[in-house]
Amino acid sequence: MTEAMFQKPNVKLIAYTQGKVGEYKIGPDDICAFSAAGCRDSRSLYQIILDAKNKLTSEEYQKEKEHYLNVSVGNAHLSVLDKANFEFSVEGLPRTVTLALCEPHFFSHLQQSQRFTSADKGCYFSENVKGTKLCEKTQKVLDQSFILYEQGDSSNIKMEDARYILPLGTKTNISTNGSAREFLYFDIMTEQETMPPIVRDTAKLMYEEITKVAPLISKKREKTREVLSFMPSSQLFGECNESLNNLIEKYNRPTKPVLIDTFDLDAITKKSMHRAVKERNMNELANLKSSGYVFLFPISLAGFHQGTRQRTWDHTVETAYDAVQRVAEYDNPTGPNDFSKYSLKHRVPPQLLHNEYGLDSYNQQTNKMFDLYDEWLDEGEPKQEAVNVLPHNLIIYDRVKIDMWNMIHSFRQRLCTTAQWEIRRITEQMLDEAIKKSPEYVSDILEEYIGTRCEIDKVCFESKPCAKFKA
Repeated sequence: MTEAMFQKPNVKLIAYTQGKVGEYKIGPDDICAFSAAGCRDSRSLYQIILDAKNKLTSEEYQKEKEHYLNVSVGNAHLSVLDKANFEFSVEGLPRTVTLALCEPHFFSHLQQSQRFTSADKGCYFSENVKGTKLCEKTQKVLDQSFILYEQGDSSNIKMEDARYILPLGTKTNISTNGSAREFLYFDIMTEQETMPPIVRDTAKLMYEEITKVAPLISKKREKTREVLSFMPSSQLFGECNESLNNLIEKYNRPTKPVLIDTFDLDAITKKSMHRAVKERNMNELANLKSSGYVFLFPISLAGFHQGTRQRTWDHTVETAYDAVQRVAEYDNPTGPNDFSKYSLKHRVPPQLLHNEYGLDSYNQQTNKMFDLYDEWLDEGEPKQEAVNVLPHNLIIYDRVKIDMWNMIHSFRQRLCTTAQWEIRRITEQMLDEAIKKSPEYVSDILEEYIGTRCEIDKVCFESKPCAKFKA
């Protein structure tokens, strides 16, 4: 095993909020502190900073900044922290980390896609096992995952299918942007005992970089670390999600999306939907956010990773630890080998279903990776470290709240033939379920106004339109 396997991600802060007032350069601390001051001052932010720079000594100016931050941020007025944004480029981080990083609502990401680029950066796992037989076993098993991935690529199996066999420790790159408040939330979130250490370490590296350029707003204050002050996100690596586990059992571990609730569908009329979709009326579009559906469905970690970046879908998920414990009850994927009939253990990509040798190798390797996870636990390694060897095809359950605006906007992308196959199939099934179980007049509205861009607007934004649009 090369030393690179144990290396931490390369975290670089490449841009952050800064500017100039008069002849003075200002940074995140200045902007946040004096924006807070401006809430109780008749002067503009520009004038407040300019007056302070011109009239105060450097020491007095520093004390003034600290004062305004102490009385605002220090008293949990965290909107002040939204004034400062930070852009990170992170290289060589395992997808275990990016799964967690993509969960907070107010981060923005663009990630290296393994639908289009090769997984050639290697794999991460804990240095705790360095030099042990478990390390050798892990290298041997995971090497086979990468071999199968490369064989799939060379056998004209699409990368988006071949990648399902890769472990969560597979390294990737990501660019992440967010406010000081959201980075604070991520730092707090990763302090949970169940969080993989590599996720926590990455969060600390990011926060350390922020502290270098914004020491005052990143200062740890007792009242700023109150979890209730932040919009909660899904917690894939959190503690047991007992409420969701109860829902999974209540609906008998569904194999496809089930509709579990609706909200304010009575507010939807054909006229309001026409004005929203066809006339692009902004008030009617805003109204659509108050009506919608709640679904429960199984999805692979590969699919969830993509779905969770749809920030306007509201997710809560089965934890990875609960999922792997649940799937231990299944010896093999259940149901026929048809990707429209979902397995409750691991997802089988459609191209493999027509390749008997490839399917057999894929299922065998998946089972070896689940067994490897158990071996890590048997050797006394914590589940937070063992999770890096799990495959991306592991099935978890996702409870998603989707408002009607999302069904117009995101569904037209997710239903497109160019969309990733698993997300597309789940979206198709959610729409079918909504049409089937909504009041008749709402079902008629859904059938008329929810669909792909080419169906609804008769246009296509893809560089290579499919036969469906050409027809």
